[in-house]
Amino acid sequence: IAAGINLNMPVIGGILRRGGAFFMRRTFKGNQLYTAVFNEYLHTLFSRGFPVEYFIEGGRSRTGRTLNPKTGMLAITLRSYLRSSRRPIVFVPVYVEKKKESFFDIFRVLSALKLRFGKVAVNFGEPVSLSGFLDQQQPGWRQRDYAPHYRPEWLSETTNQLARSLANAINAAADANPVNMVALAMLSTSRLALDETTLRKVLNT
Repeated sequence: IAAGINLNMPVIGGILRRGGAFFMRRTFKGNQLYTAVFNEYLHTLFSRGFPVEYFIEGGRSRTGRTLNPKTGMLAITLRSYLRSSRRPIVFVPVYVEKKKESFFDIFRVLSALKLRFGKVAVNFGEPVSLSGFLDQQQPGWRQRDYAPHYRPEWLSETTNQLARSLANAINAAADANPVNMVALAMLSTSRLALDETTLRKVLNT
């Protein structure tokens, strides 16, 4: 699981790492060695068939509305697959929503184990096969060998298209619960606010 370096906190960081998390910087700019090592690490995971989880929005939406996708991890995944496509890669879109983390969360969780928090809906989107996607976008991609550091000229646009496709798939899997519906209605207004009567009309339409 790709996790931001901000989650590498005392106590919590060690627990997350033993649970499968690997920490990454928010930007790789200006550090070629870090970039190369991180690329090789992910390539090892992909080529050996390990499942990997990462968040294409780069950060968590606090409103539930999908953010513009970041393409860094997708580009790394795509380039790794071009180097070695023996093992298939399939993206499974999942809609996730949670509050901001803090060091004291671990103590709140331990003290709240006996509390009831209601129900949780988990929806998985339609899987996206990377090979199938490349066949549609770049039909001749299988016909050449790709060196570890080679970037085909079509990589950027194809990665952007993949990001848009996955963002749409995540939206399609979102759970339409009352909180999401109210938030969507209010966020669609110019002032981000509605009175109760108008809100009811919007929700009914």
